[in-house]
Amino acid sequence: MKGLSAKTALISGASRGIGRQTAIRLSEYGCSVILHYSRSAEKAEETARIAKKNGAEAFTIQGDLNDPKTPERIASEISNLGIKLRFIVNNAGMYDGSSFHDTTDEKWLEAMRVDLISPSNILRLLAPEIRKAGGGAIVNVSSILGHRPDTYGYPYQAAKAALIHITRGLAIELAPDIRVNAVSPGFIMTDMNRDGWNDSEFKSQVESLTPLKRWGKPEDISEVICFLLSDLSSFITGQNICVDGGKSL
Repeated sequence: MKGLSAKTALISGASRGIGRQTAIRLSEYGCSVILHYSRSAEKAEETARIAKKNGAEAFTIQGDLNDPKTPERIASEISNLGIKLRFIVNNAGMYDGSSFHDTTDEKWLEAMRVDLISPSNILRLLAPEIRKAGGGAIVNVSSILGHRPDTYGYPYQAAKAALIHITRGLAIELAPDIRVNAVSPGFIMTDMNRDGWNDSEFKSQVESLTPLKRWGKPEDISEVICFLLSDLSSFITGQNICVDGGKSL
């Protein structure tokens, strides 16, 4: 992937799933990685070790995105590292599959803080640093549920829909120095979806409704993220790419 080598990316939620695979893939392309995680320190360090074996620098930063102070602390720690940041992947998120009537105010607020407000604040604080470093790219990880709604998990759906909308606005505001795109995964075999793909009936139902007849893998998403960060997509900004095997059709 052109334009990734010898640069640095921040990936939120990098200890597992899509974030972990994206960090590993970026390191294989020669990109140094800053791995944000919330609770899984051991997994984050394991990801860092893999990245270092690939010849890239790797750093870990802990922070609960439900805490309004976390984005500022992430920005401060990156500043202390003295690293020129070129890429951001806003991947961290949380999903609560409650019905509408079981969705409390706190569930709404937590989803908004983790899935929308903290990612937005990370961009507000760090996009100027990308510009100072010479420009770069941002990828926001949304969801097909933000692209096309379904039942349950309404705070998550609303936050992810707003993230797509913000992506489009920021693509205009941050141009021409920074490109901003979104990726909307479908049903992916990650820890967050474990209950779904471990349920044979639900797993088969998803497969039957997906034109490509399978669940996605983290690798399916990470390759698209790397593409959107790379120079291969140098004329793409403000787009939301559904990587879902055709499920949203």
